[in-house]
Amino acid sequence: MQILGPKDISSKVISEVLAVWQRHAGLHDAIPSRDDVLPKPMAPHMRHVSLIRYIADEDDYETRFIGDAHVQAYGETSPPGHRMKVVIAERPEFGNMLRSCYDMVRTRRTPLIIRGLIGNEFPDARFVWFETVYLPLRGNGEDVEFVMNAAVYQPKDGAWPT
Repeated sequence: MQILGPKDISSKVISEVLAVWQRHAGLHDAIPSRDDVLPKPMAPHMRHVSLIRYIADEDDYETRFIGDAHVQAYGETSPPGHRMKVVIAERPEFGNMLRSCYDMVRTRRTPLIIRGLIGNEFPDARFVWFETVYLPLRGNGEDVEFVMNAAVYQPKDGAWPT
């Protein structure tokens, strides 16, 4: 996996999602609120979007929404309210990787763009390549309360399982 700059993005979807976030961030590097970008401005890309909420007093994250592209790629979905601590307990390597991405975006208050190949380290993966962007979003205050993720995936063998 590699961390990318905005100019290195190869996926049209990821470029467009980042552009929407940047337009709402404005010229002053503000963090847009969840209501600024969801759902209407992201409507064309909602199947690629997931939304995670940070619960500060518990230092945990909970699932708010998972788009269809993520469900195809991972073969399951986390229901609204599903907690990161549960994901880490069930799948430590995967859960800790996700948690570190969420934490980085939330604390640095900047987008994180990643591209990578999936190989033997995740033998049950349904995809072989992905490109993703994690974006910080405010709630009602100035703190980052949400992390929005958009991703595109290349399925194994060129087609998703049915």
